[in-house]
Amino acid sequence: MRHLHHLEGQQGEVLQVAAAHSLALGFFPGWVAGLRREGLNLATRLVAANVGDAVHLLREGGCDLIIAYYDPDAALQLDPELFPSLHLGRTEMLPVCATGEDGRALYDIDSGQSVPLLAYSAGAFLGRSVNLLLRQRALRSTTVYETAMADSLKSMALQGLGIAWVPRLSVCSELERGELVVCGGEQWRVPLEIRLYRCALMRKGAVRLLWRRLDERARTASEV
Repeated sequence: MRHLHHLEGQQGEVLQVAAAHSLALGFFPGWVAGLRREGLNLATRLVAANVGDAVHLLREGGCDLIIAYYDPDAALQLDPELFPSLHLGRTEMLPVCATGEDGRALYDIDSGQSVPLLAYSAGAFLGRSVNLLLRQRALRSTTVYETAMADSLKSMALQGLGIAWVPRLSVCSELERGELVVCGGEQWRVPLEIRLYRCALMRKGAVRLLWRRLDERARTASEV
């Protein structure tokens, strides 16, 4: 599955960006639009990929940048000297489910009752932090569906089939429309940091320009 995003770039170089599927859909468009508003007219080509594939692409020179969720435990197995990163934003994993005709959540994870779980498959990046939370909180659940993709879990939750943990940025519209609701308290949320990674060995001018601009923006923001 490939999302190609072409912009006319003043620099004449196309930036190859690999991003997690949920970030490709829920974060990347707004991020690029923001850069363009600031006058940074970069031409980008986006590939939606899982984290392992994205890291492989970056190591092999198959992409210039990765947009990924930061993993404080494994840190993507990327050496920070060789693969510097910048903070881009924050979101959180929310437990969501569909509503009944009365507009209330179909399931309640705070009730103590066993709930149907729409789960991440083994090895899925977002699943690690969710599974840790579920073990810590001893959630009583029965897994009724598994996949590696957050957006697929969201689709199943919309059908009323169970509870899914998905990044907030993936479900903003559904929450606003009331098609999905958060079905548990604050203690069931998992914070996520979004980062941009590059390879220090690559010398593409457009990458250096973007990095400098983002670095300046981050320093300005921290001074406010």
